[in-house]
Amino acid sequence: MDRMEQIEKVLLELAVQSKETDRQMRITDEQMRLTDRQVKQLNKQLGEINNKWGTFTESMAGPSVEKILFDRFQIQNVSFRQKARRNGEVIELDAFGYSNGEVQTAVVVEIKSHLKDESITQIDETLDKFLTFFPEHADKKLFALVACVSAPENLKNILRKKGIYLALLNDETFEVYDFPNFTPKNFNPKAT
Repeated sequence: MDRMEQIEKVLLELAVQSKETDRQMRITDEQMRLTDRQVKQLNKQLGEINNKWGTFTESMAGPSVEKILFDRFQIQNVSFRQKARRNGEVIELDAFGYSNGEVQTAVVVEIKSHLKDESITQIDETLDKFLTFFPEHADKKLFALVACVSAPENLKNILRKKGIYLALLNDETFEVYDFPNFTPKNFNPKAT
């Protein structure tokens, strides 16, 4: 076999290998697209499960939260899933209670299945924006309550230091957690 025949043979082998590589790459691309679709579908299903779990937790907490607001804060008006829109922004409160007259108090309630760092950030942001979205309550003391199924100790301590009430699931009802050395914070300094 002369040199030219060897080169032609190598080129032919390279062409065959190239076609095989292209075929394998197409198969791999298709498998990756399939995997991407499956991951997106799984993420969607997990999101739906999380939403259902959140809705379940909120509905389970509802009667207890109402009782806490009525008994502990002497709240007269309670609503769930309260939304407000201002300047293109939206705020949603899991639960909200307020009283007029002598009590002049408002309580923002965040309901979570498991207390996480993001939950605390969320309640902080809600409290910061509250009077912008609900200016009709500017004359009221403003308190916060987080109701959750479970909470790690470090996050309980953060809530305690911030002056935010915590209600935890105990058997079938949520009960206010008795923090040692707890001083609730009025998040509306204009109302005393």
